[in-house]
Amino acid sequence: MFIGKNIISYRNCILTTLIYFMFTYIGNSAFNVIVISIDGVKHDDITLMDFTDSVSRTGIKALSLKPVYPTQTLPNLATVLTGKMPSEHGISANFFKNKYTGEYFSSYDNSHYSTKWQNEPFIWSTLNLLNINTVSVDYPFGNVFISDSDSPKHIISKDNEDYISKLDSIFEKNQSNFIAVYFDEADAAAHKYGNKSKEYTDALSYIDNEIRKITELLQFKPNTNVIIHSNYGTIEFEMDNFIDLNEYIDVENEDFINLGTMCLIYSFAKDEYREKRNLPDKQFKSYVNDIPSYFDSFTKYNRPLELLTAEPGYVFTDDREKISDLKAVHGYSPEMLDMHGFFAAYGTELQTCIRTGTLNISQIYDLIMSLYGIKTGNYQGIEFMLGNNSEFFNINQE
Repeated sequence: MFIGKNIISYRNCILTTLIYFMFTYIGNSAFNVIVISIDGVKHDDITLMDFTDSVSRTGIKALSLKPVYPTQTLPNLATVLTGKMPSEHGISANFFKNKYTGEYFSSYDNSHYSTKWQNEPFIWSTLNLLNINTVSVDYPFGNVFISDSDSPKHIISKDNEDYISKLDSIFEKNQSNFIAVYFDEADAAAHKYGNKSKEYTDALSYIDNEIRKITELLQFKPNTNVIIHSNYGTIEFEMDNFIDLNEYIDVENEDFINLGTMCLIYSFAKDEYREKRNLPDKQFKSYVNDIPSYFDSFTKYNRPLELLTAEPGYVFTDDREKISDLKAVHGYSPEMLDMHGFFAAYGTELQTCIRTGTLNISQIYDLIMSLYGIKTGNYQGIEFMLGNNSEFFNINQE
């Protein structure tokens, strides 16, 4: 069942009737917000990105950025785009199953480019309604929309060598812009080579240089604000720290999805396997009806019958060869500091030289909306970042 369309219809009705009042405050001035999202960079590894670390010191820099569970790409980016938790927006993991329809969500086969998995409208919808130009640069969910008006106006790939020039041409127009840019190079390098490898630091240098190019493009643009963050960190993985699923799951008969650091079981087979999963002194925990709140990322449509969560540093597999090249992992509890990413923001509407504690990744959405003069129900958590006294249109998000 998809309820996102009803939510969007309701919000569009409210926003449309009050657009005139919104523009009383926004006026004809162009406001630009750029969000740069990076996978797989631990909170303190921002210090390995010279330019990014330097500009973060001129604006707002957080101690860390706490992701949602699971600490994977798609649930966290969906939270950035909605301000909601996975149990609310519906993107519960990089892979999961609708247990009523039998359909599988997978980040590998583009099935996430469909609104049937989405319970909340992404930010493109609201901003397009306000005539704010939206741009996706390799951003996941960039082409998830219910109607043409709900999609980004421009979808750009970094594979195009002229993507910076394309951004520049967009900025030349006197209009407000929201641009979301995504980098996964550091995450890929960490998985394959480790998060202390030369390949990982080279990936960080590449991303850092691209951020420098984007910043140089923006430096003479008025009313421009930049938010840079990483979705999660990684920890090193030792090959011997694997959990053999063949010992705990009837892999031939049970319906399950293995996500490495978590395992979703949608059907039970032999009791002997369930009994093994409940034995003490294992490298994982089993939850049936008592899933802790920080692990509960599921909706009633995709909630598994049983959730297995690996202890930090351990990974589930039914074939050791499948993980022979794995050097670093993520996906563990967001309560682990090593799973936290970094957060930095600077711009004309933001405070300068501010250091703050740990922020939640959902607050990025609240900050974006506030920079366009829209006060969400969670506005108080980010109010200290704003450097002006603009009037706001209040959207209470219950």
